[in-house]
Amino acid sequence: MTTKTISIERDAYELLAGEKRARESISQVVRRLVSAPPAMHNPRRAKALDRLAAEVDAAGLYDSTYTGAEDE
Repeated sequence: MTTKTISIERDAYELLAGEKRARESISQVVRRLVSAPPAMHNPRRAKALDRLAAEVDAAGLYDSTYTGAEDE
C-alpha cells in the first residue's frame, strides 16, 4: 500500500494517539474513527445523548420544524 505524508498539529496528533489501541497504527485509528458511526466513538456519550433526547421528548421540547440552520 502506498503512503501519503500529512502534517497535523501536535494537539491533533495527541488526540489520535490517545484513541490508539494496543498494536494499532495511527492509520488504523483514523480509519476506525472516520468509518465508525459517531455512537461507536464513545458509548458513554451516546448513552448521555440518548438520555438527553428522551428528556427533551418527554418535556415536549422537541421542535420538528428545526432544520439545524444557524441563522434561524
